[in-house]
Amino acid sequence: MDAEEEEKEDRGSKRGAEEEEKVERGVEKGGKDKEKGARKIQGPDICKCGESPVLIVDDNDFNLEMLRVLIEQDLLITPDQARDGEEALKVFREKWGRVQECPRADCPKRQHRVVFMDLNMPVKDGYDSAAEILAFTRSQDPSRVPKIMALTAFVGKDTSQRCSEIGMVEVLHKPADSGMLVAMVKKHCPELGDYIES
Repeated sequence: MDAEEEEKEDRGSKRGAEEEEKVERGVEKGGKDKEKGARKIQGPDICKCGESPVLIVDDNDFNLEMLRVLIEQDLLITPDQARDGEEALKVFREKWGRVQECPRADCPKRQHRVVFMDLNMPVKDGYDSAAEILAFTRSQDPSRVPKIMALTAFVGKDTSQRCSEIGMVEVLHKPADSGMLVAMVKKHCPELGDYIES
């Protein structure tokens, strides 16, 4: 290998290392710096309690990971996660009790404001889990009922009707995309608008 080829290889290795570092820092190829965006929301009006206002539920690890990545990139939020309806109910209730200690009564992260719920899961399906989460919050504080959105690969009339009767606000078709998630959060939870990168 001559000197010119060695120099090209060194430059290529350096670029590869830089790209890897960007990915680790959450920087996309288009120049969107996640860290910069995250700093943007750390003003005095945003509570720093460290809680997440979004819960995602899916029994498929790949689907769960893809949903997490989309939400982190486009909403600048690291969501809480659960892998079945029973775990979702547990995570939701634990957070409800834990964040009551937050000093800000209007903190947008005092609870899970948005829940993206898979429907077909083992242990407890999304229908039953959503119904129990909604019943729990209505009994505790009707003003803080979360917006639960179903995620399913099978969107039919019966599915939509059942979700509506339970109290879910949307039925979204899998696979989810970032534009859809952002639009749904803006529509149903405008108070989380400070988190969404423009």
